[in-house]
Amino acid sequence: MSNPLTAPFGAALAVGALALGFVYGFIDGMCNAWINNRLICLHPDICAVGWVQADPESSDKWKIFREGEPFFDDDYNFNLTLAPHNDADPRSAVVADQFQGTDWLANDPRVTALGLTYTDDRNALHCEIESSRASTTCTVLKAMSPFITAALLGCIAGFWIACLLLLLLIAAAIVISRIAEHEGTPADVSSDGSGVVHAGDCLVISGRHVYDGGHPNAWNEIHPVRHLQKLVGQDAAEIQRQAPGAPTVIAVTDPVRMTIRDRWCEKLGEIQIGLTDGSRDRPENGWGAHPLLDGCEPAPVLH
Repeated sequence: MSNPLTAPFGAALAVGALALGFVYGFIDGMCNAWINNRLICLHPDICAVGWVQADPESSDKWKIFREGEPFFDDDYNFNLTLAPHNDADPRSAVVADQFQGTDWLANDPRVTALGLTYTDDRNALHCEIESSRASTTCTVLKAMSPFITAALLGCIAGFWIACLLLLLLIAAAIVISRIAEHEGTPADVSSDGSGVVHAGDCLVISGRHVYDGGHPNAWNEIHPVRHLQKLVGQDAAEIQRQAPGAPTVIAVTDPVRMTIRDRWCEKLGEIQIGLTDGSRDRPENGWGAHPLLDGCEPAPVLH
């Protein structure tokens, strides 16, 4: 004789399994979209030299509770005025310079060919140093997916006390993840111990050049920054144009251009090639059709 509780229990178990699959899939999809699919890689590694426009926005674990910061977005970020321009130069002049502005700030035709748009008019290159918030939060949310599912089903079924207790447990786990996460800082990527960056600092930086459409505005940026070094004194003075009324186009033979290219970016590239043991020759560091299709990701291992 069959147990009368078997059918209801089996149905409840099936509903729970389906709900858990939905919750875990939703979390995994959201995390994958934010971490892996939000940025389009344009160049795997570029070098830029310029001045910090304003004091950077530092990582802040608790800002979401005070100012409504996006749940995952906690990277250390700043805008870099590309040398030899200044903060007052309009974007139109910067992107027409046939130098850093044209290379890194201007709208990329490969992006617009995909039907994507640029909606930002800033005259500087946005740069971000990674924090661990996204990966840490995603790990915690995935681990808590059974409890999130149970809370959801408990609330729907009217088990309010159990629902409240589970929600408190989930909230506590998120708070713990905030405490455990690593806040991105310039010290993570600097070779000279530059732990703090201020407005007006002259920097040479390198990192991945991407199109970021995951904001109300869309733009090109360096994300993540992989190397940062402050230039001071004569080093900074050598890349600053002294004469007023500088031409829009920076000539190939311009001393400022040659200093940036030959003294800083070229030397930085040599150092990085040595440190990465030839990684620039790997398949992921070159692409043919489009970076979304065959670039900026390691080639599959064939067994």
